[in-house]
Amino acid sequence: MEAWAITPDAALLATVENDRGYSVLRVGPPGRRAAVVAGLPRGVVTDLAWSSDGTTLAFSASAPTEPPSLFLWRDGAARPAWRPEPTPHDFVDLDLVAWDSFDGTRIPGWFALPRTPKPAGGYPAVMWVHGGPESQTRANFRPDIQMLLAQGVAVLLPNVRGSTGYGRAYAASDNVERRLDSVTDLAHGRAWLAAHPAIDAERIGIMGQSYGGFMVMSAITEHPGLWRAAVNYYGIADFATLLAGTGPWRRKPSRGGIRRRCGPVRADFADPSHRRGAHPRADRARLARSPRADGRERPVRGPHCASASRRFRMKPSTMPATASSARTTGGGSIAWSPSSSPHISPDWNRRCTSPAAPIAF
Repeated sequence: MEAWAITPDAALLATVENDRGYSVLRVGPPGRRAAVVAGLPRGVVTDLAWSSDGTTLAFSASAPTEPPSLFLWRDGAARPAWRPEPTPHDFVDLDLVAWDSFDGTRIPGWFALPRTPKPAGGYPAVMWVHGGPESQTRANFRPDIQMLLAQGVAVLLPNVRGSTGYGRAYAASDNVERRLDSVTDLAHGRAWLAAHPAIDAERIGIMGQSYGGFMVMSAITEHPGLWRAAVNYYGIADFATLLAGTGPWRRKPSRGGIRRRCGPVRADFADPSHRRGAHPRADRARLARSPRADGRERPVRGPHCASASRRFRMKPSTMPATASSARTTGGGSIAWSPSSSPHISPDWNRRCTSPAAPIAF
């Protein structure tokens, strides 16, 4: 169960279960398993809210082919109260798939093929990696994914080990020394893509944002040669510079996401001075496993508005440039161009966006 809401008189309880990334909404008296609410998009339900008299439940529902809409549940049935204006675009649904990783772990993901005519050599493909890292790619509406599909690019959205929604053991399975196992999951997902008969195995790229950007940088350095191109949206490229530039609240393993991601005592990227059982040599070795700019073999685009760094205390999106200038030893440079960030207002976007040549894909 990932969400719940109860009426003021405690007579009815609404719950949302996460079934492999799909939401299952139930409404009924507390203490018993209620029936599933029918007639909803096969996707994600959020924002449960009961009316003050306990008779009506409002919530949002979306699906890969349906933008978020407002629904009302009343007297045992749900109906749409508001939907976006119809669009002429023919959105593509996502299929739930899975593949085996290096140790036999089944890695789930979402896959979709464009409706455009297939090129002679197959569709190019992009693997889109979620951030978090404690997060999950869901069956919700994604304009960016639909844009790629409309442009004739297939997509694979993996939920590698460390993702939520599949139990505590799976969410913790990339902690500490197992950090890069999740990156290897991406390499095996790439192999699954390459074996698909509709995909051009020579044109597979990877992209992600925030921690997903770290995964992108790790994938192209730990497994060079697999990727035709990469896009890192304000992602971490060097944990040493991350910890040097962030506030002390982030470095302490007792706060923030570092402790949750890296174990209850030995946080692999945390400041050793803030915890018991610290191993400075091991910690420095783990920090050194940050993505190596000199290990990449493909062009990387790192969209970010440099002037927006004032709005981010962590400033993770400045790190790819820092890591690149500090570590690259010949062999070219990372393609770096300012672009807009989804967390910045349109006015800031206009001030800091400049034209950039697309990567040949």
